[in-house]
Amino acid sequence: YGCQMNELDSEIISTQLQMRELKKVNDEETADIIILNTCSIRDLSEKKVLGKLFEYKKDKKDKIIGVCGCMAMSQKEALLKKFPHLDFLLGTNNLLDINKILDDILSKKLQEKKIDLDYEIGLENFFAKRENKIKTSISIVRGCNNFCSYCIVPQTRGREVSRDPTSIIKEAKYIAREGITEITLLGQNVNSYGLDKPEKKVLFPDLLYMLDKVDGIERIRFMTSHPKDITKDLMLAIRDLKKVCEFVHFPMQSGSNKILKAMRRTYTKEHYLEKVNLLKSIVPNVTIGTDIIVGFPDETDVDFDETYKLFEEIQFETAFIFAYSPRQNTLASKYEDN
Repeated sequence: YGCQMNELDSEIISTQLQMRELKKVNDEETADIIILNTCSIRDLSEKKVLGKLFEYKKDKKDKIIGVCGCMAMSQKEALLKKFPHLDFLLGTNNLLDINKILDDILSKKLQEKKIDLDYEIGLENFFAKRENKIKTSISIVRGCNNFCSYCIVPQTRGREVSRDPTSIIKEAKYIAREGITEITLLGQNVNSYGLDKPEKKVLFPDLLYMLDKVDGIERIRFMTSHPKDITKDLMLAIRDLKKVCEFVHFPMQSGSNKILKAMRRTYTKEHYLEKVNLLKSIVPNVTIGTDIIVGFPDETDVDFDETYKLFEEIQFETAFIFAYSPRQNTLASKYEDN
């Protein structure tokens, strides 16, 4: 369930389980352990997980069942109350605890099902076994500092932590040795990579230059880019580096300044358009994708029309368009709607 970061986290969990000689199976009936790696970005994803857990409550009482990912953080108390048959919850930054938790369950020593959100530094140097042998992802930033009013990610993945560049390069070389030629760099906001470090020695464009030199890696993609942090240096890196794909996922979310302010996106539509035009002038063949949220609290037909007009003006090549989904304990969930 969920984003590419979740897929990578699932591979980390799977790799650890295989290290203890457990085998992955393709159906739940033959499984002894079922782990759901969950997403809290939208209501639909959560409903799918809850449906599965109700099913397991009735039919899977003889199996070890765990919940990982964002729902384990955003709904931990509710999950434990509603599904007492759950054997464990695992936080988004505590993935390396999975085998210890299983040991405790099997030896009847597990006393606490709640796992906290503290960043686990060991994740930096744990390289998951990839199932896809053509392309894969590398996490470069975990967490987020932006606190958009509609988004639950800072609550479920914590504050922003940039990974050490040396570790990222090591993982890229490990991936290349496995014969994988394409990587996607992942972060809630890859553009702010390195800004959380006091010395700010290696920023995102610098990291791209470093990765471009890794033998065996032929294509480099990245996502997601927050408009407030995209720089001319990054645009020049996209233009000049042979391996970096000329594609930028650049979420606009709305074309109404009123709604952008309510979303706490920290930019205006004019600022966004200025960045897009600069990007197109520096990288003439660039492909730009975006995200749009419609039905945000207090959005009017006028606000929607402003979004539509800006969307038409920019001519995005790809777009993910979502109906607004209120997330518990976010600022926007308290907004009054029209």
